[in-house]
Amino acid sequence: MTPSEAALDRVHTLYILQTKFITSLDDGLHSGNKREELMQDIRTFQKLLNQADWRYMGGEDVLDSLRALHGEVKAKLRSPSTKKAAKKKAIVVKAKKVTKKVVKKSKKGRKSKRK
Repeated sequence: MTPSEAALDRVHTLYILQTKFITSLDDGLHSGNKREELMQDIRTFQKLLNQADWRYMGGEDVLDSLRALHGEVKAKLRSPSTKKAAKKKAIVVKAKKVTKKVVKKSKKGRKSKRK
């Protein structure tokens, strides 16, 4: 792969990650898996930004806007409100599973007492 092809490939990957960030933030961060996947993508995005050549992406202003997007996404993922929402959903799911198990055990206990 020539250096220009490699540079274009990095820029293409940056744009794909950019659209992924925007879509994910619009949809919301309700699961821990989604947050972890986005954190991994942010690390990849940062590495690509450090290697990117602004001449292949349309200018320095485009590179600056991608750097700003990186900061915004990182701040959004670290904000307490998104972490609390993800934790609350996980707790509710766990609570439902526990109550189902308790109900099943109590029914079995009643049947065995009647015999």
